[in-house]
Amino acid sequence: MENPIKTLQKSVGLSRLRFVSLLSISPTLLQFVENGAVPFPQKLFQNLQSLGYDVEKLQKDYEAWRQARNEELFTKVKGKMQ
Repeated sequence: MENPIKTLQKSVGLSRLRFVSLLSISPTLLQFVENGAVPFPQKLFQNLQSLGYDVEKLQKDYEAWRQARNEELFTKVKGKMQ
């Protein structure tokens, strides 16, 4: 499963630079979101909503992806520690 934010960026055909500009977020915040390091940011929610996206579904999909990714990472680390 791919990060839904990355999928959205690809589907609109924008570079990272144009994507962050369109969403009025920093490249650093986008990097954190792409890596699943942060919960779905409120600023991203508001800016996508103003552009007409189904943000609640996107947020739900992102959080599910993030949860699965974190569980996968935890399993890998736990396996290496045993």
